[in-house]
Amino acid sequence: MNMKKLSIINALVFLLAMLRHWLSVNDLRGAGHELLLKLQYSLVLCTADVEVLQGLVDNQIVLRNQIALLVQQRTLKRASMVNHINGFIRKVRSYEALLKELGLMPVLPRSVNIGLSTMKIAEAGVIAKEAWTSLMAITHPDLPNPFVLNDGTTLAAFDTELGTFRQSDTEVENARLAAKTNRIQRDNLLSRKLHAYVIEYRRKIQDQYPLYSEIRESLPRLTPPAGTTPAPVFLTGSWNAETGKAVLNWTASAHADLARYQVRACFDGTYATDEDTVVANVEKGTLTFVTDVGLATSGSIASFKVYAMTNRGRERGSNTVTITHDAAQVAA
Repeated sequence: MNMKKLSIINALVFLLAMLRHWLSVNDLRGAGHELLLKLQYSLVLCTADVEVLQGLVDNQIVLRNQIALLVQQRTLKRASMVNHINGFIRKVRSYEALLKELGLMPVLPRSVNIGLSTMKIAEAGVIAKEAWTSLMAITHPDLPNPFVLNDGTTLAAFDTELGTFRQSDTEVENARLAAKTNRIQRDNLLSRKLHAYVIEYRRKIQDQYPLYSEIRESLPRLTPPAGTTPAPVFLTGSWNAETGKAVLNWTASAHADLARYQVRACFDGTYATDEDTVVANVEKGTLTFVTDVGLATSGSIASFKVYAMTNRGRERGSNTVTITHDAAQVAA
């Protein structure tokens, strides 16, 4: 009897069922005789706590999505900054002979690539900005004035882009810290406070009502009825550039009590079972699913699992497949 072992989704389902059960118990006992737990903990207080928990669960999804969006934006900013730094280097190199003749050849950064850290790319950006500033002070008929990149980017635009790019790591880390704080609050409420009251509620019902009574028999279960847990299905996935969607395929479950499949996802490149989102319920005869959830923009990343679900409430998740918009999938 351990609610701590339930997924967040299943824990909420159980708590809502317990609230309905508690309401039926209070109706049976009558006004003024409602069931109370320690510290006068009532159905009203428990309902309020479950509502807070639901809010924290919903907020965690929002925060995870925000992290995913910020990671996507950072990827786009990284690609743009790399392109502009290397474009600047190439353009200056095209005037290298003249600049050396004038004795005004600036110090250039090394070429960069998208695989470098934000700090390394930003350092190259600062060197490029300093070189660019020095070029803007040169007046010569064979040098462009103002000195702009081939795509029209100016020094002022580059400076602004460099500033926002250098903040991108901080924005992601701040979002991750907010998600961590929210997760701690959610988990503490669930695994400490609510878990203790669930145990007390069940014991009180079992102590006060006879075996096989309707109240005892209708007490929500913390674990599914007896039965086997399905074997995990094997999931594969890929990005379809033509449709702009991810295609998920999985092997069929051979479990006799199979009810359906459930597609779940996380949206920042890693899969956490306590923070996943239900994307869709799929009929048991279907072994493929197409989606762009979490993958709307170029460079965005989503990690998926497919759960085999039985009629008795048992479930087992597949391997994780991580798909990047415009890139091949990576299976774990």
